[in-house]
Amino acid sequence: MKIILIGILTVLLLSACAPVLLTSNPRSVTIENAGKWNTVETQQMADDECAKQGRYAIHRPDNMRDGQATYECVE
Repeated sequence: MKIILIGILTVLLLSACAPVLLTSNPRSVTIENAGKWNTVETQQMADDECAKQGRYAIHRPDNMRDGQATYECVE
């Protein structure tokens, strides 16, 4: 029982670290829980959102350490 509880807690903690789409419009995409460990995943999420408008995503870095990544959708 103890092992099952530890397994469930581990899964819940790891799923909280997954990137989440915060905002999206034809010109930009903002993703939460973004970091250096999941840049490929956040880039793919942004590309998928921008592709809906026939565009592709370019990461626009900032100096904020807030866990958010902003991508510009360009043609």
